[in-house]
Amino acid sequence: MKIEENILQLEVYVGGLYREELGIFLIDRGDYFKWFLASVLFGARIPENCAKRAYLGLREEGITNHEAILKTDYDEIVGILDQNAYARYDFKTADKMKEMATNIMEDYDGDILNLITGSDSYEELSNRLKALAKGIGDITVNIYLREFRGVVPNADPPISELALIAAKNLKIAGRLRTLRVKNPVLLARIEAICVRLAKYYCKKEKCSICPARDICHYYPSIK
Repeated sequence: MKIEENILQLEVYVGGLYREELGIFLIDRGDYFKWFLASVLFGARIPENCAKRAYLGLREEGITNHEAILKTDYDEIVGILDQNAYARYDFKTADKMKEMATNIMEDYDGDILNLITGSDSYEELSNRLKALAKGIGDITVNIYLREFRGVVPNADPPISELALIAAKNLKIAGRLRTLRVKNPVLLARIEAICVRLAKYYCKKEKCSICPARDICHYYPSIK
């Protein structure tokens, strides 16, 4: 497992699972909704640091569960998003938050885990998540479920296109597809690292400062 070990060591430099970075460790049932809320924020066309800041702003105000979202005034939610670098999508996101909180309360007894465990396939799970609110699409669902690989039933989205960019440069795309079947928990961690490599280095052509350059098969061709 040498190549996997090499990739995992990069977590020190680029970070690992996004949910863990936000302090979401699936210790209790509420964490599954918290990560869904964060995934909705990450799913917009906005820098990830803005999405992180927005989630942390909502967390600071105690608005990371469906009950708090429903109790909080709409304009207050918009204001928190505005104050935390999310003004571009403030109203759309507040609408989405209210709608998904309402649907989880009414259709799943206030627990997104009921939605997850009640789905019989990835397709059903994906469609149920997208039906929670207008504007929730494949990108948000992929962000949400890829960090649940091997943790909850049917959390098996396609490997992220971003992750595959880095994986192809590292010549591990085939290995990721194998891990999808044989070790999804390990794939989740490696996929998160590859997503970060692609975002921070590959897409920005910052190969010379990439922490993966010593194991990258693309870097020698451009030195």
